[in-house]
Amino acid sequence: MSTASSVPSVLAPMPPTRSLSSVPETQGLLENHYDVTRELGKGSYGVVYCVRHRRSGEHRALKSIQINKLEEPGHFKDELEIAKQLNHPYVVKLYEVFQTGECVHLVMELCTGGTLAEMLESANAAAVKESGHGARAKWSADVIGASLMWQMLCGICYLHHHRIIHRDIKPENYLVQRQGELMLLKLADFGLACMFKKGRPLKDILGTPCYVAPEVLCGRYDERCDVWSIGVVSFVLCTGHHPFAFSNADTAKVVLQRIKSNDMDPADTHWNEVHEEARELVFKMMQRDPEERPRAKRLLAGSAWLQQFDLPRLVSVPKNHGCCVVS
Repeated sequence: MSTASSVPSVLAPMPPTRSLSSVPETQGLLENHYDVTRELGKGSYGVVYCVRHRRSGEHRALKSIQINKLEEPGHFKDELEIAKQLNHPYVVKLYEVFQTGECVHLVMELCTGGTLAEMLESANAAAVKESGHGARAKWSADVIGASLMWQMLCGICYLHHHRIIHRDIKPENYLVQRQGELMLLKLADFGLACMFKKGRPLKDILGTPCYVAPEVLCGRYDERCDVWSIGVVSFVLCTGHHPFAFSNADTAKVVLQRIKSNDMDPADTHWNEVHEEARELVFKMMQRDPEERPRAKRLLAGSAWLQQFDLPRLVSVPKNHGCCVVS
């Protein structure tokens, strides 16, 4: 795992994107290049495997997608072109592409720690076991939470610098890369991503209800919708609670209505023992007026507190995941 940090251009030169030709579309049988070692998971479009590269011995992830299950094959081609260009420590790397019959096989960086969503679910289950029904886990905002916020903002700043908007930031789309007790977050799944032009708003209403920005629901937005979504993820990390989903019984319709009307869970007790600068940063990211919401680059450049958590000082996760229990 790399210990080099790629930060916004205001702090260091922004890493370039890769050329499309740097990710080969390899010909021949997949089996001639990779051995499948185990299945990692299944999705609506296909299966993810752990594979071993025969020549180097390196373990990677293989995502096999059935083309006939894709709703928009043309959009998948755009998604693939975006993924080929990306080269950043906080973004999952695509190595090569195979196409065999009705499947496209994407060979990607292997992240063995699961998703951030699974980590949160595991921490919450442990909190319930320890303190009873209704307990939630929150992360130490001045150590773990701040480091994860830094990583999420650095990754999205890289995308925005290169005029790419993700549009589906959520815990399920962050993969966890572990090395012992060290942890990196890698942004994945560019199915809703697209290129954007400065000053030209996007209009497609899409995203995941709990994390979508209010201006997206109005059909006029720019890349700062990603900053809002990182703010919501950070709110959950810091407090153990979701700002707009108050219980598991809430429907998507209810959550979306709360986002539209700014009906946020107001409990100040959620922020007990959370660093004041962490709280201030979260609410800057969740500034309702997108014109007043800072871009990722400005947030990173303007917070000396947050800059403490730059690499090579990686996130060290203790055995209890750095969580405490809240009710």
